[in-house]
Amino acid sequence: MIRGGKAADSQEQPVKGLYRYALATALATFLLLILGGGVTSSDVGMADPQWPTPPWYLIWYFSVADSFQRGWGFIVEHGHRAWGYVVGMMTMGLCGWLWVLETRKTIRWLGVVALAAVCSQGLLGGLRVRWDVLAGREMALVHGCLAQLIFALICGIAFVQSPFWNRSESTEVDHRLPRYAWILAVLVIIQLSLGAILRHVGIGLWVHMSVAVGILISAVLIVRHAAPTRLQAWARFNRGLILFQIAIGLATWLSSNGQGAYAVEAASVPHIVLATGHVGAGALLLAGALLFACYLQFKTSVLLTSQSVSLATVKGI
Repeated sequence: MIRGGKAADSQEQPVKGLYRYALATALATFLLLILGGGVTSSDVGMADPQWPTPPWYLIWYFSVADSFQRGWGFIVEHGHRAWGYVVGMMTMGLCGWLWVLETRKTIRWLGVVALAAVCSQGLLGGLRVRWDVLAGREMALVHGCLAQLIFALICGIAFVQSPFWNRSESTEVDHRLPRYAWILAVLVIIQLSLGAILRHVGIGLWVHMSVAVGILISAVLIVRHAAPTRLQAWARFNRGLILFQIAIGLATWLSSNGQGAYAVEAASVPHIVLATGHVGAGALLLAGALLFACYLQFKTSVLLTSQSVSLATVKGI
């Protein structure tokens, strides 16, 4: 009996060049996310109120000395803008390459979604500058959440090009494992929203901490029910990342003198580093949790009884 679709008769063979390019795009997106986190942690989103600006704006209109005279925040903010153009161009290339080489229709359209999301993200970031007085913080909040979701999406596109995803054998897992994995993924998404509210508005600290406990419990259950395979190693990595994220989150809170808001005035260098690192670790955790759940959903068989009666869940993507 097949659940949710037919089993794939054959596995797609990954294209190494496409896989490596998708990985490079994911890495570039992560760097952009870190730069954006640094902008918010330093509270320099309005270092330059001009928008739109061309990619060469920082170099063409200002000398190096003039840029440094304007402050480090000006350099960071425009570095974020310039790297956004790089990620946009790389995402365009990824989308085009998927439509040329990728045979799976779902993955091709995911490339289109990624490109549309990156373009929307750039527009949203610019409007956040233009409409700062009207809704600057609110738009920055949405901008930060969307950035992490885009990173997870591009990681997913790279993952489905990997040999790990495209190997022919199917792994049998405990029937409770996919359920726990999706609970973890949903909790991480909720935590992403709560963290963005705390970071940009400064409210919801204790709810944020409570959900963190739920995330840790889910991760422990996943490790417990994962067989001693590469999936268990992956689950343990996610659990370790969660523990690191909790630790760095507490350190960030303490560095803000227990105020709960991440973007504090006159933030110290340790606070900026910790807060930005917390954002980066959260993005990695979101991608790891979502990809783990998707892999269990689409590429594993579920053990229903002790006699290993399995129900195929391979859906051919």
